[in-house]
Amino acid sequence: MITQAELKELLTYDPRSGNFIWLVNRNGYCGIKIGDIAGSDNGKGYRLIGINRRKYMASNLAYLYMEGKLPSGDIDHIDGNPRNNKWSNLRHVSHQSNMKNMKLHVTNTSGFCGVSKIKATGRYHAYIHINGKRKHLGCFPDKEGAILARKAANIKYNYHDNHGRTP
Repeated sequence: MITQAELKELLTYDPRSGNFIWLVNRNGYCGIKIGDIAGSDNGKGYRLIGINRRKYMASNLAYLYMEGKLPSGDIDHIDGNPRNNKWSNLRHVSHQSNMKNMKLHVTNTSGFCGVSKIKATGRYHAYIHINGKRKHLGCFPDKEGAILARKAANIKYNYHDNHGRTP
């Protein structure tokens, strides 16, 4: 595991831009030079930075750089953009809290998290996940009623305002 001191010998972090910049040449390692932006996209939008044959998420390194230790939980990108590693956009949370700030899943057909149509009846079912368990919020004749029930549950169970945003 890398320490804050080792990290600061290799990279500098700009909390306003979220970028890490190399402070050393990495001869023979993909031609990295002093001043280059560190890392590459992992294909899912997260920036990975290789140090000593190990890859670290830039958001975790930002936490180490600013707080002096690697995070014990998840680092949540508040705006949901994994490319935005500005310090003001990162927060250290439990995995459970991080799941309360997810974007709308690509397979969602209702347009709202926790709302689905029951094909057999044409009614709408509202639900929410609490402590890893699915909690039934009710069945409604229209989608609007199910959405209102889910919005109320989001508030009651401290879901983030960004939860369910469209990708």
